[in-house]
Amino acid sequence: HLLEALGRQELEQLNGSQLANALANIRNIRLDRAKARLLVKKIIAAKKSEWGEIKTWTSNQIKQLGRLVRGLNGKELQQLNGSAILSGLNELKSATWSRVQRKRILKKLSLISLRANIRNLGNLVRGIRMKHLNNITYDDLTIADLDDDRISLPFTRAQAMQLFRKAIIKKLGPVGNSQVDNYNFATIRKLGNLALGMTRQDLRNLSLDGCIEVINELKNTNGWSNGQAKEIFMKFKQCIGITSPRNFSLINDIDIAAIGQFMSQITPEEMGFISKAYCIDAVRSIGKVGRFRGMTRRVIRKRLIAALVCKNKANGTALEEDDIEDLGNLVCGMEAQEVNVISKTAFGNSLYKICHLPCLTPDAYKAIANAARSKLYNINNDDAIVKFSSTDLRNLGPCLKGFLPSQLRKLNASLVLGAIDSIGNQTFTSDQAREIVTLYKQALSAAATTSRRRRATTVVTASEVNSMNHLSNGLSVADITNMTADDFKNAIDTLGQAQLTYGQILALMAKAKQLMDIALQIISVEIISYVNNLPKLIFVAGSSKCKSSRRHFQVWGNPSTFQANQFQSLGVINTGFTASDIAMFNLSSLDAVTPFGQYANWSAAQLAELIKQFQQDYTSDAVTGWSEEIFTALANLTRGLTAAQIQQISNDAYAASSRVLGEVQRFALDQLGKFCEKAKAVYGNDISQWSQAQVRDAGVALAGCTDAELQSLSTNSVEAIKTSVIPQFPSAKFAAFTPAQIQSMDSSQALSVSMQQRSQLSGSQLTALGQAAGDDTVAAGTVTPKPTQPTAQATTSTSDQSNAETNRAFAFNF
Repeated sequence: HLLEALGRQELEQLNGSQLANALANIRNIRLDRAKARLLVKKIIAAKKSEWGEIKTWTSNQIKQLGRLVRGLNGKELQQLNGSAILSGLNELKSATWSRVQRKRILKKLSLISLRANIRNLGNLVRGIRMKHLNNITYDDLTIADLDDDRISLPFTRAQAMQLFRKAIIKKLGPVGNSQVDNYNFATIRKLGNLALGMTRQDLRNLSLDGCIEVINELKNTNGWSNGQAKEIFMKFKQCIGITSPRNFSLINDIDIAAIGQFMSQITPEEMGFISKAYCIDAVRSIGKVGRFRGMTRRVIRKRLIAALVCKNKANGTALEEDDIEDLGNLVCGMEAQEVNVISKTAFGNSLYKICHLPCLTPDAYKAIANAARSKLYNINNDDAIVKFSSTDLRNLGPCLKGFLPSQLRKLNASLVLGAIDSIGNQTFTSDQAREIVTLYKQALSAAATTSRRRRATTVVTASEVNSMNHLSNGLSVADITNMTADDFKNAIDTLGQAQLTYGQILALMAKAKQLMDIALQIISVEIISYVNNLPKLIFVAGSSKCKSSRRHFQVWGNPSTFQANQFQSLGVINTGFTASDIAMFNLSSLDAVTPFGQYANWSAAQLAELIKQFQQDYTSDAVTGWSEEIFTALANLTRGLTAAQIQQISNDAYAASSRVLGEVQRFALDQLGKFCEKAKAVYGNDISQWSQAQVRDAGVALAGCTDAELQSLSTNSVEAIKTSVIPQFPSAKFAAFTPAQIQSMDSSQALSVSMQQRSQLSGSQLTALGQAAGDDTVAAGTVTPKPTQPTAQATTSTSDQSNAETNRAFAFNF
């Protein structure tokens, strides 16, 4: 497992034969796809005589590779035969694959094999085409004679919706059938996470007979939307005869345990009527298993206040450690006034638990960070910050984001060094990260050994960058420029996943192409002549009679030499390539294209060149001949297609890749229109008849449909639209939704509506939006930030690196 800590440059130096001989010991190490590729390539070469051609492999080779199997590239996966894949599913299903790779693996299985083995596909099920899902039956998914059998395959929500309609209802009949009710607790248990495919109406139609047992099973499935959770909570109230908030005085600890995670849907008024004997149980249940997905902080805060009233702590009484334990996730609703009444002992003992709650807001971070000064060191100003120990820093973790950069500057550098592995797991603004990185480098310099002092202290090593992790967005351009070639290679996988500024991306891109001076050993003229022919080495002017010289070595060389796994490692840094760089790319495989398709912030010039180079290197076919794999790999790069080219996409390719195309950001208006036409050609011209799964997969294509078509969607269909898709609607187009449609939205959907979109809504639509969000401040425009809107022309700037974050609704998803 020591190999897991090595950088790509160090992995490149490993001997293939030694790796092959050690395969039994290294097969279970965890490496990302790019690093796994480095090892697998060497192992396959070393084992060539023993294993033979990949097309002749059996499951034995796949099993020997173990977790390293994820290092197989697309071309190699295509060569695997179906029999080897079937027998090697245990290894293949647990590996992390790109969407394209999943499709290539599943293509090797016939529909019969797919149905027979679906329960053993694991993560691969997410690559199953909709048309194949239509052929999968209830019996394929379950074991008839095993009551405790539970479907736990990680289907997408759209797949769950489709399977529920095509497999479950086909076998068991509709939910709420007055003749025979097949949706009892045993069935719901068997359905497992396929129950997520139920519409709100399905949940509303569940029988009242045995409904508590049914809800007791539903609570064991995670991933419910806030709208679904509300319906289940309403069904719970029906089950036990609650018709008004006052009736909550009748519930007990057994009822509270039965409702589980859905207890977070209780209103403050309802909680206020629970008897004192049981309201603490309700508070503990919400705090421990409650889900606040799609709720605003204001809504959570109201529940917190109700919980404090229940605990007799609403009047400023000190909160102790057991109070924090009981409140659990409800702490996310705290403001400074609650943070300040936490006792010092409770604050110190609960700090890690509080700060690592995923639902805390920036305001909460600030309140907790500033309270830490007096709570931990009895100093109510920034002089306390220098006293924070490494343990304090680890406990504060995400709450450190509540300090200003100028406050972070006061941290003790040597103690930052001791906690860097923990701090580096958090994401900070570049200004905050820069202060922490400066302190980290100061501590490294002070603690340097004699050997380290002999080199420039401005040089940042790969191990240091990897320790910084997300803090690497605090590196200066000089830090990046001064990195050695080896350190750059060994740190690139960390840097490629960081939230970098555009300036850092450009510096790292320049580094990837930069000429680095290294000293070569004394070599003969004959060897120099050979070296001159290597693509990554350049012979510099000097006497041909010299036996030694200094040469220039490119970190990775000219962009034309970059390989697919290098693009994978570069991650977001790829967006720094210029159009002239892209013109030199070798995009002859979908593995090389896939890393580019993951990012949306390409300029029109970059997109045009990427599409041009892809057509030149991979396929010269017209768009009509492009397969689903191509569109799945291109993803966000499809923005580079013209409206006319979009019109040429085959119906089959669109149907199989619509899930990906429906998530692409920043399409121009004419492109959206063509995608709506394409979706209608595949799903039917009347969009009011589309299934929930089809609406969900169509995604942004809906934004290209007419106002009348959007208004024809049922409320069940509207609830299926992805949260990430809603901000992509042009403001005028979103305003076409009726108040009834808007009110039917899930709160997560309502919270994703942008300020621009709100500005086009009528008073009745804004009221409906506030009702959908469960927070009337949404209508006033005080909750969500401004997302990116589609434009009449393709985006031409790559400098806005924060758009992806800006597009996120200010809601809690955990």
